[in-house]
Amino acid sequence: YGSGLRKVCSMNDNGRPRNRVDSYVGHRLCTQRLSRSLSREQLAERLHTHGPMIQRYENGLERISASRLYEIGKILDVPVAYFFDGYAESEFRPGDL
Repeated sequence: YGSGLRKVCSMNDNGRPRNRVDSYVGHRLCTQRLSRSLSREQLAERLHTHGPMIQRYENGLERISASRLYEIGKILDVPVAYFFDGYAESEFRPGDL
């Protein structure tokens, strides 16, 4: 993805520790949401939540439950495994993007 997408999906550090897996899943959520041309608010509406919660998911500041991840996958038309693809092989760290 181009540098613009990387910037939009980058994770800001608010001084709170983040779990690497949560951050990776959040980044995958962000890139897939943007590839579908959905705003955070549009996705939030379909999930019956609010835009700031989607931002917290994408930034790895809020853990996504299994049932919520399943719903997100259905909306974005990807399997749940998509959000974890490549993680085991990656050297991903929250501040890398």
